[in-house]
Amino acid sequence: MPTLTSFLLRAGLVGGLVFAAMLALATLVSPFTRPMQAPVDPAVLSRALDAARAEVAREKAEAEAASRAEAAGTTVPGGPSTPAGEPAP
Repeated sequence: MPTLTSFLLRAGLVGGLVFAAMLALATLVSPFTRPMQAPVDPAVLSRALDAARAEVAREKAEAEAASRAEAAGTTVPGGPSTPAGEPAP
């Protein structure tokens, strides 16, 4: 048992030193920060905005169609009132 005890003591001491070093680095060292600017190509930005707007418009149209169908008592294929996996009537 003395070898196990000495091993555990040494492993705990090394672990404690590593923990103390990490704690000291985390509290005493502050990172150097600076503002970052990256150029964005306007063509890429406009394509992304157009795609996002089209997606929002499509989702809005689907929601309106589903609410109209629900108010009329019918179902829309693929709409929220159609159970998954079942074809619409």
